[in-house]
Amino acid sequence: MNIQLNKIFFLLGCLVIVSCTEPYPLETESNFEGLLVIEAQISNKLKFQKIKISSTYGFEEDGPSPITDAVVKVKDDTGLVYTFNYYPVDSSYISTEMFQAFPEREYQLFINHSGEEYASSAVSLPKHTEIGEISVETTTKDGVEGLQVSVSSYDPTGSSVYYRYDFTETYKVKAPYYSNKEAGALNNGWIHWWEPSENYKEVCFVNKKSDKILQFSTNDLFEDRVENFPIRFISKDDGILEHRYSIEITQYVQNYEAYIYYSTLANVSLGGDVLSPTQPGFINGNIISENSPERKIIGFFEVVSESSERKFIKFNDYYLGESPKLLECEVYSYNSEDLAMHPPGEAFELRNHILNNTLILYDVEFPDYIMVPPSCGDCKTLGSPEIPDFWEE
Repeated sequence: MNIQLNKIFFLLGCLVIVSCTEPYPLETESNFEGLLVIEAQISNKLKFQKIKISSTYGFEEDGPSPITDAVVKVKDDTGLVYTFNYYPVDSSYISTEMFQAFPEREYQLFINHSGEEYASSAVSLPKHTEIGEISVETTTKDGVEGLQVSVSSYDPTGSSVYYRYDFTETYKVKAPYYSNKEAGALNNGWIHWWEPSENYKEVCFVNKKSDKILQFSTNDLFEDRVENFPIRFISKDDGILEHRYSIEITQYVQNYEAYIYYSTLANVSLGGDVLSPTQPGFINGNIISENSPERKIIGFFEVVSESSERKFIKFNDYYLGESPKLLECEVYSYNSEDLAMHPPGEAFELRNHILNNTLILYDVEFPDYIMVPPSCGDCKTLGSPEIPDFWEE
């Protein structure tokens, strides 16, 4: 589930069970009933479509619990039905076949769970508009120098109007103290090492999805043009720019109802205090229980037109000098002669570091073992060593 939506849906769950504005101990009431939370979106892009279903959670719980036993399907106005199966890896329901939404068709979501039948209103595909240019400019924001990543778009027909954006950033990381040596610990406290070892990797790639609701409307503008809408600000001191950075921005053209729904969610997330006098109350989506129309459901079924664009960024294209560092690494030295002479002191300290993977071997400069934190010697602690298909140097 999207990180930001997780937080928002938690707040909405709280608003349903808490109505006072006085200070109140944050404990879930004994009669708390989890509400169904539905994130459902299909698009004009031919792919395996994804739907997430979970329940709200109490203050004592770590997060939402996915609903795994629902029957999920999407049906269009010609009677064509698309079925979905639950996949634990994604904690999502994935369509059993690739499909896409088409213009002049209407789509409905149907969910059966625990004997309850849920249905969305019929939704059609909005006008498709391709995403335009991604621009990157140096600027200062709140006294911080950095790069502003923005996007532009234009619909000459004036039919798109309501836009939502998200992004995925991918950046290259290098372990500054990578080596092909690896240390092991023996039960008697002695340390041994070997090389070469394939367990550590030097170069990896980190992928992170956006966690905010980013929307823009051209409804009050002279023309249907999105111009330099800010998507992501990156401080010039942010280490994600150290080697190579890429951002893929996806533009969704929404209908008016979806735009209002997500705008309201975004406003809820800005409040911070769920017990504030300005609490907005329950937010209605476009999904109802056919068995119990009064039952509250958090969620929205959306049909969107989507398009994406990617931009690569090099630090030196915008700033002179050395790029920022993602990792600041401390190096530790353990003398092997001391280890031999003074067990169980440093020997067992180092042994515990190795067994708990809190330090890994960088080098052996006899009589010293040179150790570093795992993130400094093995990039797999931060990302994946697999090179993305889209990657360009």
